[in-house]
Amino acid sequence: MPRLYRPSFRHVQGMRIPWHRAIARYASLPRGLRLSSAVQAALAAHKPVVALESTIITHGMPYPTNLQTAREVEKIVSAGGATPATIAVMDGHCCVGLSPSQLEALAREGPERAIKCSRRDLSWALMTRSWGATTVASTLHIAHLAGIRVFVTGGVGGVHRGAEETLDISADLMELGRVPNMAVVCAGVKSILDIEKTLEVLETQGVPVVGYRTDTFPAFFTPDSGLGAPCRVDSPEEVAGMLEASLSARLPGSILVAVPNPAPAEASATQGAIEEALHAAETMGLRGQAVTPFLLERVNKATGGGSLRANIELVKNNARVGTEIAVAIAAQEEGGMSRNGGGRGIGAMEGREGGRKAAGMAEQRQSLPSTQASKPTASPPSRTPSFPPRVLVVGGAVMDVVGSPGSDYGASWTCGSEKHPRSLDARLKRLEPGSSTPGRVRQKEGGVARNVAEGLARLGVPTAFLSVVAQDPAGAALASSLRALAPSLLLECGHEDVILYQAPGPGHRTASCLVALDGGGSWWPPWRTWPSSAITSRRRGWWRA
Repeated sequence: MPRLYRPSFRHVQGMRIPWHRAIARYASLPRGLRLSSAVQAALAAHKPVVALESTIITHGMPYPTNLQTAREVEKIVSAGGATPATIAVMDGHCCVGLSPSQLEALAREGPERAIKCSRRDLSWALMTRSWGATTVASTLHIAHLAGIRVFVTGGVGGVHRGAEETLDISADLMELGRVPNMAVVCAGVKSILDIEKTLEVLETQGVPVVGYRTDTFPAFFTPDSGLGAPCRVDSPEEVAGMLEASLSARLPGSILVAVPNPAPAEASATQGAIEEALHAAETMGLRGQAVTPFLLERVNKATGGGSLRANIELVKNNARVGTEIAVAIAAQEEGGMSRNGGGRGIGAMEGREGGRKAAGMAEQRQSLPSTQASKPTASPPSRTPSFPPRVLVVGGAVMDVVGSPGSDYGASWTCGSEKHPRSLDARLKRLEPGSSTPGRVRQKEGGVARNVAEGLARLGVPTAFLSVVAQDPAGAALASSLRALAPSLLLECGHEDVILYQAPGPGHRTASCLVALDGGGSWWPPWRTWPSSAITSRRRGWWRA
């Protein structure tokens, strides 16, 4: 067997890693990831899904305003044609998509039961089966594991004022530079933070920061922070195009889409309240995760609820924009795969050469007058899943060639002007050594591993399949059939989506199995007619033949 190419898997990590490590990661996806039925159905049907964080519910707003806002945001996402997926840690599981009762319980309990759960806190919360309200960092991580491409939040964390002494820098910035190919829609950075230093850290992390229909970077409560946005986009399609370009260039990190607040709070009053809250936090000696909730609460009280109203409106507006982006990404992927024959990218077994080989195999089947093509089967939607596989199948893919005697003409059949009786047809169901017999020759895709992978995929289990074929018509036909029958078997190899690794050079051949059957469907010749030297006793085992 030729040496396998060392692929990398975009679902797992946005950089090239050895293939054996990638396989290990595919096989060890977190068991604690629990998708709601709505999210699972949307991902299986390849519909747009929008991830939503839960810290804003437990620590960002009081009850019952938080519950009402969360429900309204989910309705906005649903009305826009996407499926909302509020993410939280509950009872030892990373829940992607909350039921109405779960959402109400999370909003009602608030910080008394749910901890503010960043990326560093996930393992502890899962181990202790605690409730965790996910921050931008942890929500981004979990959404990426689930295969969601768009994440909507109010504002991302950043560099706290005085970070030159405290080194208080949010983990959100690091996660934005780590999780690949996601669009994070926000209203910029909270104005309680040092926005200029935050933008510098994002630049260092290589995170593209774009202003959505604006040339200035928004400051959460207000649409203008006084700093310019590094880039500008004016449509959801442009954001989708940036993600596709980032994917093609194999760039790690997400894209931060900053949307101005459509209902800004009064700037001077808000800034005065922020300065007062910062002084109070410093006097009280608050540090770490306790700072931001305290500042938001103090600013809300100082502005008479104005900052909270602005917060609610910006979250709703971000949800609208994020839903439009998710729909645009789904449409772009659908268009790309329809152009490429059902896969994102050309694929190592496809493209012009693969298409010619597949067509040659089809013509070869039709050119045999006594052959019968395999019956067509219902095909799943021709799109790759946006969620990572849970099962990896590694093994053989074989082209089976099965020949059997007999006629398909019913009680009698006609050759020229002579009609042959059924008794002759019965005799034709026997194979005679040294003689030709009318019958059927069928070509069928086989191989134990291939069959197992296809069966799992048809049962709805996210499955990946890795095998090796050659550059010949049989190899092209195997790849084409798997793409048509079970697109969810796709693995990513290099820059392209492939099902099978193609052995280089013309000297290799795809494995084939040639089988001859008698009229009853049994192996021919029967084992009883084999030479006695080729058969051992049952006690010693058939494998000794």
